[in-house]
Parts: sequence; structure tokens; C-alpha cells
Amino acid sequence: LDPKIHVWDLEECKLLQALEGHSGSVLTLKWSPHGLWLASGSDDKAVLVWRKIMDLWKPFKRLIGHESDVCDLAWSPSLGNMGSGVTSMSSPTYLASCGLDNKILVYS
Repeated sequence: LDPKIHVWDLEECKLLQALEGHSGSVLTLKWSPHGLWLASGSDDKAVLVWRKIMDLWKPFKRLIGHESDVCDLAWSPSLGNMGSGVTSMSSPTYLASCGLDNKILVYS
């Protein structure tokens, strides 16, 4: 297992970017409904939210709260601002995570 997220161009069979931010193995990834955000969960107990800026994925937020591995994620289908202060059709309102600590956390 790897702490990096590898983004590939499947048509070209080419690695586009390796995202670094987790200190442990990445266990789950979920694209936002519009594909402009990516959330990752890891055995480092953190959720990272990434956003695409000029064709590169950049870390946006580090969400802490789990006491064990983050094993799944889900974006809400509704729209909102993800705390940026700017409402956008590309920003889901909520992100939920579940961990091996038997907790489900919901972030806005």
C-alpha cells in the first residue's frame, strides 16, 4: 500500500501526477459529483480534500477526527461551498467519512 495517489491518463497510459499528503497508506478515494474535487482517506487517520487547479491536483483541506484508519468516503449530491466562502456548482456541501474506529464523521 502507498501513501501517494497516482493520477493516470488512461488513453495515453501516462502518469499525470503523484499526490503526496498522507503519511500512511491511502485506503479510499472518492471523486466529487462534478469531478473537480477528490477526497482521500488513509490509515494515518486523516481525510484529505484535493482540488484541481490548472490541471494539477492541490491539497485543499486536511480533515482530522478519526481515531483509526479511514476506510470509506461519500460526497453529498447537494451543492454548497466546502468552507471556502464561495458557493459553486463544483463544491458539494458535505463529505462523510467512516473509519475502523466505528465513527461516521460528516464535514461541511
